[in-house]
Amino acid sequence: MRNGWRVALNGFGDRQNYAGDWTLRAAAAMAGIYGNSPAEAVYPLLATDSDGNKPDCSKNRYTLTFPAGQLPPATRSGQ
Repeated sequence: MRNGWRVALNGFGDRQNYAGDWTLRAAAAMAGIYGNSPAEAVYPLLATDSDGNKPDCSKNRYTLTFPAGQLPPATRSGQ
């Protein structure tokens, strides 16, 4: 958990990633079958907004803003 964001680093991947934890594998399949491994993708979830409340898009509008010149690193597949 950081700044209201929760990032799971172990939820998806291949059979080796689960190391026999079939409950985790079942939960990951339920959440999003065919999810990428942590080396391929990150799946952040907003747990709390800037006021510490559970996000509610029916009552609020949210904007994700990065400071100028500080975009997260990204590359295109195959590069």
